[in-house]
Amino acid sequence: MPNPSRLLALTATAALLVSGWQAVSATPAKAAPAGGSPEIERLTVPTKAAGRTTAGSAKPALSAPDVEEFSLFGVTWDSGPTPTLDYRVKVDGSWTGWEQVPIDDDHATGESGERPGSEPVFTSEASGIELRLKGSSAPKGLSVDLIDPGTSSADKSLPAGTVAGGAPTPRGPSIISRKSWGADEKLGEECDKPYGTTIRGAVIHHTAGVNNYSSAQSASIVRGIYAYHTESRGYCDIAYNFLVDRYGRIYEGRAGGTDLPVHGAHARDWNADTVGVSLMCDHTTSGPTTKAFDAAASIVAWKLDGNYRDPKGKVTLAGKRVNTIFTHGDVVNTNCPGPAMDKRMPEFRNLVAKKMGDWKTGNYQKWQSLGGESGWVGSPRRLEQKTYGNGSYTEFAKADIYGKNGKIHAVKGTIRTAYRNLGGAKSKLGYPTSDEYKISGGARSNFERGTITWSSKTNKATVKYNS
Repeated sequence: MPNPSRLLALTATAALLVSGWQAVSATPAKAAPAGGSPEIERLTVPTKAAGRTTAGSAKPALSAPDVEEFSLFGVTWDSGPTPTLDYRVKVDGSWTGWEQVPIDDDHATGESGERPGSEPVFTSEASGIELRLKGSSAPKGLSVDLIDPGTSSADKSLPAGTVAGGAPTPRGPSIISRKSWGADEKLGEECDKPYGTTIRGAVIHHTAGVNNYSSAQSASIVRGIYAYHTESRGYCDIAYNFLVDRYGRIYEGRAGGTDLPVHGAHARDWNADTVGVSLMCDHTTSGPTTKAFDAAASIVAWKLDGNYRDPKGKVTLAGKRVNTIFTHGDVVNTNCPGPAMDKRMPEFRNLVAKKMGDWKTGNYQKWQSLGGESGWVGSPRRLEQKTYGNGSYTEFAKADIYGKNGKIHAVKGTIRTAYRNLGGAKSKLGYPTSDEYKISGGARSNFERGTITWSSKTNKATVKYNS
């Protein structure tokens, strides 16, 4: 749920124009600043006045022409039907044209403990907002949250972005960490479902609002989305696993480890075992920049490559057969990631495949020889990566597979735990030189400079180094 301690009452008043002539005052709420933390001003949107609903009125349901500066907003409500609203904002003293507040079935439905709402909308620096409520019904507790993401040293120190091209990315692309983009880790809470089992597919999204933001604004947009998801909607964390700005920079989204199957909140039943990547632009009419398109392909390639997934294949998720790389709109009623991105999805899959190259590595072949996903090793958990001494390492559900110089072996059970505690391939033991094999009274694995033996009697592992 949203943290009440971060929404403190203000004495300011906004003028609310409702059906007819009546003006209604509102007491907004504002998030307490905490050293550059986002500030949230909440305005109530009246849906009834003098016994009449404003739904369908040509006049604004809310007119707040003079508020504290904000750069992102979202609409939320307590319960009831999903509203249809138009908005406009005041930027540099002038009102923009009217646009529809982006609300789709997926984002509108709050899960248990979450508040229903719209997508977050980036406006650039705005000092006023008006909303028109359309239709014949409206939800209860309708409000708009105006978010100032605050400032951070990250706003001036982000890297320049990626270079467009189709080069393979075996070690993964450069990712801007949560700390680097200025995440306030006091927001949100520990997620109930921090991890899935593996990564089987990738979901492509886009954000809403204006697309002409500057390089220096990028990190603040991520902070604004993070604040809206956690404080306004009540998510445990930001919904997406990764975000990509128009300059080709990739941002770590939901916490938990970029190389692990972190469970997001971006596609309802398709959050499990997928990676959610959001392009930070509205692609309803215009497509992504070349750098953003390439960077998004790079992060998807890295996640699929290390989990041994065919980028041009199919996968069954939540009972639905979809492309391994699919869009939000492929599985729920939404136009996300926008028609301009939808039509480029075949090209996007081809670029991901090009970046991945031959993803059937030696570790993959070893996994398949042990039964693959349906075998005792189970699914990939931590994606394949380079490790000490130019070797490779993949963590699976029930074993770790290490490879070096073409020699690839699996380490499992209590022996795996002991080996991990020693430091794995970086330890004095070095790399495994055998799979686990049975001995009298237990099992053993051989390593470059010793052995680990498991006793079935004590269920303990003993390490012995070569003399």
